[in-house]
Amino acid sequence: MMFSFTKRSTPVFIMGSGRSGTTLLLKILNSVQGVYIWGEHGVFLKKIAESYFLNLENGFLYSHLELEKNNLAGGIKKIKNSKIFVPWVNWFSKEDLRKKYGNFVASIFKPKIFSRAWGFKEISYGNKDRVLDFLIEIFPEAKFVFIARNPLDTITSQVYNFDKGDKNKLNERMEYWIEKNRNIYKFYHAHAQNCFIIKYEDLINKNSKILSLLFNFLEFKLTEKQYSILDIKEGRGATGQKIVTKEEQNYITLRTNGASFRFGYGTLPEKVPGIVSKEYRFVYVPIPKTACTTWKTSLAKLLNLENKGNPHEIKFEFVNLLEKKHDDYFKFVFIRNPWDRILSCYIDKIVNEEKKINGYKDGILSSFLPMYGDMFYAKMPFEEFVEKISNIPDEKSDEHLRSQYTFIYNKNGEKVVDYIGRFENFDNDFAFISKKIGKNLDKLHEGKTEHKPYWEYYNEKTKELIEKRYKKDIKLFGYEFGK
Repeated sequence: MMFSFTKRSTPVFIMGSGRSGTTLLLKILNSVQGVYIWGEHGVFLKKIAESYFLNLENGFLYSHLELEKNNLAGGIKKIKNSKIFVPWVNWFSKEDLRKKYGNFVASIFKPKIFSRAWGFKEISYGNKDRVLDFLIEIFPEAKFVFIARNPLDTITSQVYNFDKGDKNKLNERMEYWIEKNRNIYKFYHAHAQNCFIIKYEDLINKNSKILSLLFNFLEFKLTEKQYSILDIKEGRGATGQKIVTKEEQNYITLRTNGASFRFGYGTLPEKVPGIVSKEYRFVYVPIPKTACTTWKTSLAKLLNLENKGNPHEIKFEFVNLLEKKHDDYFKFVFIRNPWDRILSCYIDKIVNEEKKINGYKDGILSSFLPMYGDMFYAKMPFEEFVEKISNIPDEKSDEHLRSQYTFIYNKNGEKVVDYIGRFENFDNDFAFISKKIGKNLDKLHEGKTEHKPYWEYYNEKTKELIEKRYKKDIKLFGYEFGK
């Protein structure tokens, strides 16, 4: 029986590269009663999104709307007046535009039967288009599921299956993958509460908890029916690695490394990012959990940069110190006792309450999910957290977990900064740097993590795990437990 759906129905969009598991994910979600996720559709939304933003961002159009105060009668009166200039006069508002475009897209993909969720999967959005931004604008309640796969497997599989093994397409496929996945991660970072990133390798692993986490995010009930779909091998799993040489495989891995690192593939890119001021001729290297929020807030005020409340989103200019283009600048960094720093990371990033703010997802730092899957979860015990991070090497670590020396020394062991301040001596070092820069900086404390003395959280086991994991920091910078 056909009937209109009146209760809440959530738009769900599956996005990813071709040969990354989007179809498998589509089958799994469509096995849930009342869920209708449609297939690919010729990417016509690219032009729709383009027209939407063309209208939305046309200031001349909306200057007339403000003049008429979105009044239909006033608009009609104006277009009927042949003596005035009227080429951009319309009666609809920006909100009208969002609703009308939203209704149009829903009329195509939302079935006229009971549906708890509806949407589509598409492999061609997210690169040189604004479809993702368009969808979150018209459906702010929408949920986006991005699936990633090892770039070497994905790219070679595309060439093998889509291009009939034509290796001349390798570079084109590779560059497309890099740009697309950078855009996906950027969108995910900006809209973490609406997004979930899943890795193909975790999806097909029945021992992984990632499918359960995904269904919690979508508010679906997970049953054996969904797991049974993982047993269907037809149409999935094949790679094209057999058509490329070892040298070509290494090149693909190296070239995609920067974009793939955030998804848990590849290794740490070789760079030391620093905030630069050409006016005051300094470079500050921010290491997470060493008062970098305070520094960013203070430097934003010095440089007259807008701070909308999240210092980590301030539009600083960054440079890579490994390029050695700022040798005559004053370069400084702050460090912190590793035991204290990791506890602060745990309290702030593996939070005790369900944070619902940008940068956090389901109670943990949003960047952890695509990199580590189900490894971390909200309210996990501190001992378990320490055990997990002790097994993550620096080349696979998020910057919150990386050893501090990797921000200070290059691979040849050469120091790339001039001054190393200490969190434990913050006031004195802050004053010294202010004098060195030649400005009296305002010390604006932001985001300070409150907790008891760090040593009260450790037992002998966790103390030794941190000592082993960060032994180079401890030795280089002379730190001891309890001091």
